[in-house]
Amino acid sequence: VEDIKVRIRLRTPSEGKVDEIADSISKINLLNPITVDSDYTLLCGYHRLLAFQKLEIKEIPAVVKDADVRYAELAEIDENVIRAEIGNINAGNHIIRREKILDELGILYKRGDNRFTTAEEKLTVTDLAEGIGYTRRSYTMRKQIAQKLHPEVQDLLDNTEWDVLTELVKLSGEPDHIQLKVCDLLVTGKCR
Repeated sequence: VEDIKVRIRLRTPSEGKVDEIADSISKINLLNPITVDSDYTLLCGYHRLLAFQKLEIKEIPAVVKDADVRYAELAEIDENVIRAEIGNINAGNHIIRREKILDELGILYKRGDNRFTTAEEKLTVTDLAEGIGYTRRSYTMRKQIAQKLHPEVQDLLDNTEWDVLTELVKLSGEPDHIQLKVCDLLVTGKCR
């Protein structure tokens, strides 16, 4: 456990989730190993690692994968979006980062590609959505929120009672000053 390096994580760990996992580990042991690269940098399983640290267990089952740093980040993004309970705003930001990495790797289908010039392994929006368990529509809605919602509004509304997909899509279509005013009214409790 002490040999594992942790780089900056995409999301803050949940203490409640760490406690829940630690309790489970103490009862039935670890069911899914963590994943690290050949330098023992953590790729997937941060909550599990924290649970082992909390229990002061010195060794943790791990799968070691040699991976390009971008693939490692994709693995973390996918685990966060698929397995973790993150809000719509956070999911949208993960989607955008995921697409950027896939584009850098040359496996993202781009506008202008066609069925004759595109390699079979290139991913469409439908492939991307299905790969993380979303419909195409909910995927593009989350992406729109992350792209068009003012950053301050994103910070204030993420994972709150107002992190409602359809409502955030409507809000993201408004000019920044309107978004900020609506957000202020919500977070101050002046209206719902």
